[in-house]
Amino acid sequence: MRLLSLVPMTLVFTGLAACGSDATGADASVAGDAGPQQDASPQQDAGSNANASVLPSSIVCNAQNICTVPIGDYNTNMTWAPDKTFVLSLGAEQGPANVFIRSPATLTIRPGTKIFASGRIALVIDRGAKVEAVGTAAQPIVFSSAKTDGMRARGDWGGIVINGRAPANCAANGGTCEGEGSSGQYGGDQPTDDSGTFKYVRVEFAGAKITETNEYNGIALQGVGSGTEIDFVQLHLPSDDGIEFFGGTVNAKHIVISGAGDDSIDWTFGWNGKFQFATVVQYSDDSDSAFEADNNETNNDALPRSSPVLSNVTVAGAMGKNGILLRRGTAAQIWNTVVTGSANCVDIDSIPSTFNQLTAGAIVFRNTIHNCTSNTVRINDEMDGMMMPLMDADSTGPVNALNIITMMQTNNVTADPLITVARTAGMRPSFVPAAGSPALMGGSKPADAFFDEVSYIGAMTTGGDWTTGWTDFAAN
Repeated sequence: MRLLSLVPMTLVFTGLAACGSDATGADASVAGDAGPQQDASPQQDAGSNANASVLPSSIVCNAQNICTVPIGDYNTNMTWAPDKTFVLSLGAEQGPANVFIRSPATLTIRPGTKIFASGRIALVIDRGAKVEAVGTAAQPIVFSSAKTDGMRARGDWGGIVINGRAPANCAANGGTCEGEGSSGQYGGDQPTDDSGTFKYVRVEFAGAKITETNEYNGIALQGVGSGTEIDFVQLHLPSDDGIEFFGGTVNAKHIVISGAGDDSIDWTFGWNGKFQFATVVQYSDDSDSAFEADNNETNNDALPRSSPVLSNVTVAGAMGKNGILLRRGTAAQIWNTVVTGSANCVDIDSIPSTFNQLTAGAIVFRNTIHNCTSNTVRINDEMDGMMMPLMDADSTGPVNALNIITMMQTNNVTADPLITVARTAGMRPSFVPAAGSPALMGGSKPADAFFDEVSYIGAMTTGGDWTTGWTDFAAN
């Protein structure tokens, strides 16, 4: 039995009705109010222990221990634990409206805790606040749709937003930028900023649409600093992107993106983090690029330039889509990565701000395996969609991009990685290469202490499936 089946929709409605709701279903503590009012000293349940919830009076729980969390600001420490189930509530609002953890508060979430939501609502960890959400492989923390099993779908609720104080090039001189979904300010001049820990967490059915160009993601890391730990996180069936980095310096390991309706791994506004071990499976019903990588849409050469280092990613891509799309001035180092099943394994923007990153050695591929249906590398003019020849865009002379990646750079090959991945929601994919796969050897470590030493290419090797136990791939 999946964990989420323990909270059917009827029980959620019972919890909401018992937590101060009026006859229309609106939460009485929220309707017409700017946000919940808190006790200065949150109370812990009698007979409590280290795994008991500690809540302000604005979070009311019913007899079944289902607790309504109204939209608004929370600026004192609290603990969500598995002795209770939490429902993020819009009340009478239509959204977007969020549950904000404000500075200097820390939200602690214990292993095995379940949090549900419906509508245009997200959990936002604001600048200066922290989240310490640390699950385990046996007891992951789960954020999901409040709808019952079988009725859940992409975009049922918002998702997770973490705002930090690290630099983002959407603002000059350490200024701040405005997040999507009315999620507040992010950015600054503190690259080592610490927003807490997000570990062994599953985020399902998120990505609610606000407008055609403004949507929540599974998790949005906005100006998040390198002091923050992101590890063992699954983004399952988000309507928009799986994980998106809006500037910042945050690093991440062991990320699973399954069935994203838009891009799976997305970055923009000068992200300069590190990333190791990720699996991407794209479903045929809806998807875009596995990677969509930008520097800055309106100023392609804005500084700090996006220049992350990524290693050990396996992409099971979608037909007709791009595996790795690099555009709008981004740089990147991509190591030990497999792209299979996409139409184009690598698609590089032909405008000078991006293409010159390749010719200058700031776009680097090392130890990659490409197995795509149309092109290993293509050059696409992002300005008007026109396909361009495999040469530089500013007429400084013919430069063959395919040769740069497959011949001048190190150990990049076109080959079948012998990885067969189920691409249907409801089926657990396997990213372990079969015997004889070229991905079982040839890996190497980027020169940074963040990265684990590897001898293989892709997210995992024989006997090393790190997704076991804490991930779930439910269809609805």
